[in-house]
Amino acid sequence: MPTRTATAPVKRGPPSFDELVIRVDHALRHIDDRIELNRNPLTRLTRVETLARTRYAACVHPQAVALRDMIDVAVRVVLGELQGEAGLRAVREFLALYRSGATVRQASKKLGLSREHCSRTVKKKAIALVAEKFMQLAMQRRPFPLPESLPLPQIEQDVGSRRVATSRR
Repeated sequence: MPTRTATAPVKRGPPSFDELVIRVDHALRHIDDRIELNRNPLTRLTRVETLARTRYAACVHPQAVALRDMIDVAVRVVLGELQGEAGLRAVREFLALYRSGATVRQASKKLGLSREHCSRTVKKKAIALVAEKFMQLAMQRRPFPLPESLPLPQIEQDVGSRRVATSRR
């Protein structure tokens, strides 16, 4: 993720959708790394900070844990909403694999798609859907269920809920 230079103006207000997509992708790629996740600018959103203070205050990097849980909720909701959408089957399966730790290359191989197509089209759609749902969750005022209370979508069971034991590149 690019860093700001000392002379770059600090942008106020919510991120643009393109910035949001980049930040959500970063969060998904580092979902199990609290240290790296804590560097994500999404941890400074009011909803994330409130969740960190109220639910995860005793944790190391409470904002990172709150962000991880909000991203998990967004992914699970998107996976649930895409169930039965034949035209978005590849997006749904890619998202389940990507969330479980697979790289784009590994996911494309498992889905039988070219890496380029998976990266340029399927991943782009999946991340955009998660980013949209994440912002809906971040902007709503009422509490939402956290991952412990959500059932595991069928796709994660079908594709395999085990972590892919490889490093991302």
